Formats: sequence, C-alpha cells, structure tokens
Amino acid sequence: MSVQAVWLSLAGALLVCEMLTGTFYLLMLAIGALSGAACAYIGTSLAVQLGVASLIGLAASLVVWQIRNQKKAQDEASENPLGQLDIGATVTVDHWSSDHACEVKYRGAGWQAIAMQGEICQPGVYRIAAIEGSKLVLKK
Repeated sequence: MSVQAVWLSLAGALLVCEMLTGTFYLLMLAIGALSGAACAYIGTSLAVQLGVASLIGLAASLVVWQIRNQKKAQDEASENPLGQLDIGATVTVDHWSSDHACEVKYRGAGWQAIAMQGEICQPGVYRIAAIEGSKLVLKK
C-alpha cells in the first residue's frame, strides 16, 4: 500500500466520522490529510507530509472555530443590541394584576414590570426581555 493510499484512506475515514458527528472540524482535518496525500504524490518526505497535513488541518480548524465564535457573538449582539446587562436576568413574579403588570424585586429594589405581548401571566420565574422606560418587560 502506497503512502498516498494511506493518506487518502485517512481522509476518507475522517470524512465518514464527520458525517456521523456533524462537526466541521473533522472535515478540516480531512482536508489536511488530503494535503498530505498531495505532498506524497509530488514525492516529499514523510516529515514534510506530516507537517503540511498538520498545519493545514490545524489552520482550517482554527478558521472554522473563529467563524463560529464570530457568529455566536453576532447572534448574542442581535438579541441584546444595546448591550444592557439586565436583559436575560431572571426575576420571580408572585402575582400578576389584571392588566398584565406586576411589581418585582430586582437588584434590591421594587420594579414595575409588564408581560411581553402574548405571554400567559402566571406566577413564576421570568426573564427580562427588554426595558421600556422604567418598566421591565418579562417573558417566560
């Protein structure tokens, strides 16, 4: 079995594993293995093949990791465009009034709160979805 066939077999195995797990990282390592096969095809030494395959696989994996982190940061920023620290915090509602409003304790003070449109007002734990003036907008 030639060295090229070993590299191609490794790339194929990584592709199969990637399809089973659904991550792009194994796909990037398979690209690294394909680059090792290309190096073997042009006749470089095993050390060069291993180095190129490792560097390309690692670089491609780092690119995917960076893209995923940027996308996650963009998604979080779009959920909270003003960067308000209170968004996402939880409060406990003991009683709702008939107009879908209540008073909650948050950060040691009493706050007026309203239910987000469409929310069913029952006592329990709610998250702060927005702040409108001096009122907290709550959702389950």
